Amino acid sequence: RRPQSPLQADVGKFRTEGWQPLGLWMASGKFEYARRAERGVNWSGVADAYAGTPYIWADTVGGDWSADETKLAASVGTPEWLEKIAFGAEVNYAVSQGSRQNDPRPFYRRRDVGVAPAVTIRLAAAHRIGSSVMLGWTQEDGEMGYFTTATDFILYRLRGLSTFDRGATNSSDRRTTGRSLVWSAQYSGNSDSGDSDGREVRGDRSRVAMWQWAVSGNLSAERADTYDGISIPQFAGRFVRNGFGATARVRYAEPASSAAGNHIEMSLAFKETDGRGAEDFSSDMQSTLEPDFLATNVIDKSRQVSARLEWWQANSKGESSKVQSPLWVSGEIIFVDLSRKDIVGETAWQATTTSAALRISSSLGTSSGTGQAWGVPIFLSAYVGTTVPVQSGYEEAMPTRFSDILVRPDLAVNAARQVRAGIMLAAEVPLAVAGLSLMRIVVNTDIAHSSDRFADGSAIGQRTAAGIRLEVIY
Repeated sequence: RRPQSPLQADVGKFRTEGWQPLGLWMASGKFEYARRAERGVNWSGVADAYAGTPYIWADTVGGDWSADETKLAASVGTPEWLEKIAFGAEVNYAVSQGSRQNDPRPFYRRRDVGVAPAVTIRLAAAHRIGSSVMLGWTQEDGEMGYFTTATDFILYRLRGLSTFDRGATNSSDRRTTGRSLVWSAQYSGNSDSGDSDGREVRGDRSRVAMWQWAVSGNLSAERADTYDGISIPQFAGRFVRNGFGATARVRYAEPASSAAGNHIEMSLAFKETDGRGAEDFSSDMQSTLEPDFLATNVIDKSRQVSARLEWWQANSKGESSKVQSPLWVSGEIIFVDLSRKDIVGETAWQATTTSAALRISSSLGTSSGTGQAWGVPIFLSAYVGTTVPVQSGYEEAMPTRFSDILVRPDLAVNAARQVRAGIMLAAEVPLAVAGLSLMRIVVNTDIAHSSDRFADGSAIGQRTAAGIRLEVIY
């Protein structure tokens, strides 16, 4: 685990979603509530220490946290007007709050709001282009109070990889406000007039295109400003991150006359981000999303390239859905390059890794009767993977207390050699009571293990995740 991540996290969620046609329009909505208990959280007094901005709280106590989160989403889509153009929009709202269960009991409240209008234009029977803009706003308020005469508590205001301010305090509060913009564009097409948006086609396989393709790209910009004090705010730092991403996908499906019903899909994806933090902006400065490079202290960059190849068979009904396929095999290779630099602290690290994974899935108990020995339809999926370090580097001219507590351990985890494995089992049970149609039970477990060690000789070790999910479909 990374040094500011919890040693253990227990999460319970309730989620419901649905859609409803409104004439020729379509509306959908989602609701989710989550209760989270985290154990062994050190050097973090915020909702997520790795969300981006380096300007966060940390203290010498640490402990266990509990948090609640509620998410709401609603979307609407128009019919295709003039057989050419359609519009849609989505609104997202999330609120969360969390607190530590031991003194000095830091507490946070966070709110996220997002709006995403979109448009799709049909160029021809089998070709479409689309574009969307996602606007986001966030606000996180943090409070900390300490009502004891103990002298072992010190509050740190982190400012980078290893730079910080510190001091004993009885109470403190801090606010971080953010805004983001993501613009994306897509094009999709196929060699047939069946489905032109690249989605999986269900039902009559005579409608499945021989070839389908899609390309997309996005540009993103986000800014987070941090202030000490809420009633009388004092500017503490600004973090700006810009990004670019692109994806290309090609799918081939055998014609309906083929008995095998083979499908092959290949995809490539690229993502790059550049984050920078500075501290000498005035509190009322309304600058663009690009900070003054002369004032930059933190530089945080990432680059990821991935390639994926999938093969699956249509089921006995000729449906091309992957999750209903009797056999679905996928492989993926991911190249990741990360670098972080603290200019004032004269500290920097870089890590490059390559990961590979193979997944095999099968849907048993389809309408053909396969797998009915279990009495219910079964979906089984298993994967294995590995991460291999390519290169890593560490520079440090001014060691601080956090060099060995946060900086070196974070590099070790991000550059570690590891192996991963996981399995998922899902069973479906038909229901015919109270308007229910189906109940699905999903069980999964994942394990990641590294034989590498931290700089002090301790083992990076193993992380295990397990879950069980019950789904009821009306």
